[in-house]
Amino acid sequence: MKILLVSSSSGSRGGGEKFLISLAKSLTGIGHEVLLWTSEHSRMDELCAEFSPYGKVLRSAYHNTYDYLTRPLATLWNGSDVRRFASEWDALDVDVVHVNKQNLEDGLDLLRATRLCRAPSVCTIHLTQGEVIFGAKFGWFRDWISARELKRYAGLYVTVLESRSEELRRVVAKPNRVITIDNGVAPFDFSRKASYRADVRKRFQWGEDHFVICCVARMVEQKRPQLFLDLALRYHQHNRQARFLWVGDGTHTEEWDERVQEAGAGEWIRRLSWQQEVAPYLAAADLYLHTAAYEGCPFSLLEAMAAGLPCIVARDLLETMPSFTEGELTAVDSAQGLEVLDLSTDSLRQMAGRGQEIVAERFSLQAMARRYEAVYRQLALAPRL
Repeated sequence: MKILLVSSSSGSRGGGEKFLISLAKSLTGIGHEVLLWTSEHSRMDELCAEFSPYGKVLRSAYHNTYDYLTRPLATLWNGSDVRRFASEWDALDVDVVHVNKQNLEDGLDLLRATRLCRAPSVCTIHLTQGEVIFGAKFGWFRDWISARELKRYAGLYVTVLESRSEELRRVVAKPNRVITIDNGVAPFDFSRKASYRADVRKRFQWGEDHFVICCVARMVEQKRPQLFLDLALRYHQHNRQARFLWVGDGTHTEEWDERVQEAGAGEWIRRLSWQQEVAPYLAAADLYLHTAAYEGCPFSLLEAMAAGLPCIVARDLLETMPSFTEGELTAVDSAQGLEVLDLSTDSLRQMAGRGQEIVAERFSLQAMARRYEAVYRQLALAPRL
């Protein structure tokens, strides 16, 4: 099949964009042709370069919802652009159009374009909470606009967690039009783990006797880097051999750096800017700590589990991800800290083993590709609504 992947073009380097790369890789692996349609904005250059080994990339004069001061309201009046998008997609003669949206309100004009396109469509939404929940300006009005447009979409919705599907069903009032497909990640290359680990630890002047805790995430409010710092500063009082690494940058970078400097912790708390390849840093770590407040289905967490890292998440995050139980992931309470957890060698080994089993059983690239393939074939055979 010939599948067009359409990006809402946030350029966030988040899970939604990792999803596109993973999906393209897995679909080409089972014989399908994939194409990427995205904005010509420079923030999308990195995604396009990463996608290009798997398929053709098409850049268009598209503006992401957050490029507009009025957010989704602006996308209600760009009818000429919507017609152009549909025309560009039709010219590619694809079997299915797959729109990839970060959240409820972005890319609503892309959904409108699917109504004018000859090919059937499916839409993946990674975060399904409304703007009111996040305290956004005019959140209730933005949520109303999103709900109105989402209800008009005639295609199939996919979310990456069952809890997200339940939220979306309430918004669109079409229970049978929303399904869940788990994200998938590639197997970790364990043949390179030892060299990765040695290189990174040498770079930071950390020895094998140091206990390294890492996180890979954008340094933005959603990921709560300040909570990571809180936990790090407290745990170091308990274990002086602990070392901490955050891979990623963002709006909280300056605040992070100032706080680390004030604490005199620059030797044992390190930060790197965004890295295209995170495997070396996962290999260098002994524990993965994910402090985000909310997620879709976090790719970085799945990648850490695939790499054989024991993983700990913030308790309030775990409560929003019913696909995982506390028996599968270990949770940390921000008030109690890491020092109350059992981080013995045996406990860490058990955590790591559970994580690898979970990824192999539920979050493999092959499983994700086959489920989307089944959706595409069903859509291609069904009459258009």
